[in-house]
Amino acid sequence: MSIKDEKAKLIKRAKRLGVDNAESLGIKDLRAVVNSFQSEPESPPSDTNRKLNALKEATKLRRIIATCMNSRKKSGNTHYFEVSNDEIGTIKRYVPMNTPKGTHVEDVIYQNMLARECVVFVDDVNTSNGRVKVKSETIKEYSITLLPPLTEDELKELGREQSAHHSIDK
Repeated sequence: MSIKDEKAKLIKRAKRLGVDNAESLGIKDLRAVVNSFQSEPESPPSDTNRKLNALKEATKLRRIIATCMNSRKKSGNTHYFEVSNDEIGTIKRYVPMNTPKGTHVEDVIYQNMLARECVVFVDDVNTSNGRVKVKSETIKEYSITLLPPLTEDELKELGREQSAHHSIDK
């Protein structure tokens, strides 16, 4: 391709990109201008795409074993969680506690469980005079073990168990 042909192509591309004075530029400058437009980052995602991406990230499932450390809530074997914001809407889940095989929860619920704290009261014995003083401590409300995702064999076994117990709709 000759230099004239290349310059004509570059001028054409520069005009499509909105460069007004493309004819007055030299070939090196035209190359630089066209290349600068090509290397610019893509436009930011639209509001709808951003919300869809946020929802997709928030609803990724995590397999966990959760244990409640809050003495006031230990009697329940399931706990209810509800998380909402403008981007993802509302996500609700009953999370069973102390399940040996684990349970699946959305990432946003998992993050909420990790962030929760509670106050517990413990007896603090003074060694010099033997008096007992009640002391408050802030602890994590849930002890959470993050498990690896189910393998194909485990998924098939789970499907067989659910089918045998008629616990899933067909």
